Amino acid sequence: SLYVLPNVIRGYREQHPGVDLQLRVDTSSALVAGLRAFELDIVFAIGPADADLVGVEVLREPLHLYAPPGTHDASTPPADADWALYEPGSRTRGLIDAGLARRGIQPRVSLESANPQVLRQMVELGLGWSVLPPGVAEADEASGVRRGPQVAERVLVAMRRAGAPTQPRVDALLALAMARVTAEARPRSEQGAPPRARRMRSSET
Repeated sequence: SLYVLPNVIRGYREQHPGVDLQLRVDTSSALVAGLRAFELDIVFAIGPADADLVGVEVLREPLHLYAPPGTHDASTPPADADWALYEPGSRTRGLIDAGLARRGIQPRVSLESANPQVLRQMVELGLGWSVLPPGVAEADEASGVRRGPQVAERVLVAMRRAGAPTQPRVDALLALAMARVTAEARPRSEQGAPPRARRMRSSET
């Protein structure tokens, strides 16, 4: 989510220079575990939030098929195509696997990574297909990757422990995230993905 909320982090540091803001980037599952272990005050992760957590939806992010440059039909990957996908076990990968299955696609995975930029580079180099958010796949207009149909949608949720005491500094971070995402990310053609916060810090990639 760092690529979704960069201005939020910057703005928070400017508005609250005395706060020790520490960021942790990891999978949603790892972030939620850190939240439950009282290592983190708030996390921005892929929802839904579990019953023992309080979640606030920040944004919805589409996940599309992406084909290598020069592909004639980005909606129909060949049966023998190689794929570069998010790591198994992540919430995003679960959404992708279900979406591909609905389309009758059984991917032959040649690379798995938690870093979406790595997945995009594999597509750019013609080494495979992937499923990515447009905010990552189309960050470089010169890459030439071809967007196909939407396969799934993931929801970025700000999560906190249920019953946790009020923390004005955490409230301020969430309010800033909601305001800036509404003003910037949503209008901009479907951006999105998760940062998360350590005792004052912030998400899934």
